[in-house]
Amino acid sequence: MKDIKAYINYDAIPSKGYKHQVEVTIDDEVVSYVSVMDDSAETIQKVLNQYSIYYNNRLIAEFMEFPKQSDAVDDRTTAYYIGNIIKANNINNQNEDDVFHPDDMMFHSSWDWLMPVAEKIYDVGSFDNELVLLIRDSVAELNLKNTFESIIDYLKNQNNEMKDKNKITLDELKEKLIQYYEVDLNNCEMSNEMWIDELTKCMLCDGYKESFLEQYEEYKQLRCE
Repeated sequence: MKDIKAYINYDAIPSKGYKHQVEVTIDDEVVSYVSVMDDSAETIQKVLNQYSIYYNNRLIAEFMEFPKQSDAVDDRTTAYYIGNIIKANNINNQNEDDVFHPDDMMFHSSWDWLMPVAEKIYDVGSFDNELVLLIRDSVAELNLKNTFESIIDYLKNQNNEMKDKNKITLDELKEKLIQYYEVDLNNCEMSNEMWIDELTKCMLCDGYKESFLEQYEEYKQLRCE
């Protein structure tokens, strides 16, 4: 379970016109800074609540496999097209209808948004899973808050299980790379430019390692034939 925290970093420089900088961390890793006017506990909690909504909505958006696109207001951030599953007018920012930034998504406040998520979990999950049962029971009780929180718990748990499954040591990964690119066979055809391209993808693309491991398993089967 990821631990999201927020506190005032008095050493950080806030944006012009603000007095303090709130530092948001997940499992002690800094993920965001937010400039604020005061350092009260209420302000810090407000920032924490806002980031939690963003983080949880993004978690659901990724699970639902919504197509990504640049946000209309800030092309450095990611928005999601939800229209294939959910129809909603976007009144909170300049994105088109059915295109939402996680800050503006309403999984935490609308059954119309949340039920498709629960239904997908029913399809891909198992009712032997205690968290799936909690989701089902919360839906039956028409408890939106508990349903949302149970879904988030389920998705975080699934992500943790996937990370454990894909956990690999540095030496193990190095050996797989040597075999995949046939360095051990003196048959590697990668140029310096091609290595730079791969390194760039590795540093910037989400899921690069998981994609490589899948390709490696396919290659290993071919190599053994």
